[in-house]
Amino acid sequence: SDNTYFFDRSGKAFSFVLDYLKEKSLPSSFIESERHQLLDDAHFFEIEGLLVELDVVPVLVGTNTEVVLLNRTEVLENLGKNSRLGKMVLDDSESPPYTIK
Repeated sequence: SDNTYFFDRSGKAFSFVLDYLKEKSLPSSFIESERHQLLDDAHFFEIEGLLVELDVVPVLVGTNTEVVLLNRTEVLENLGKNSRLGKMVLDDSESPPYTIK
């Protein structure tokens, strides 16, 4: 084994992932049109901080093992701060993915 890894990901979006891992914030060169691919990469690599930076929260719904990515701002606006999910999103003591049954 030569310890070589191959990730079949978008090179442009992956550069933002690497920048985030180095700086812990989105680079000033971030392109909004890359948001969808960057979200996909952040979820693929399980980078919770980047998901938060992109204003997204991962949620497990019911007994399903698939994670749904929800926009944090939309959750708070549509469900409210007092909803079960809203409270979880605002409470830093529980880390994502949040589970809704």
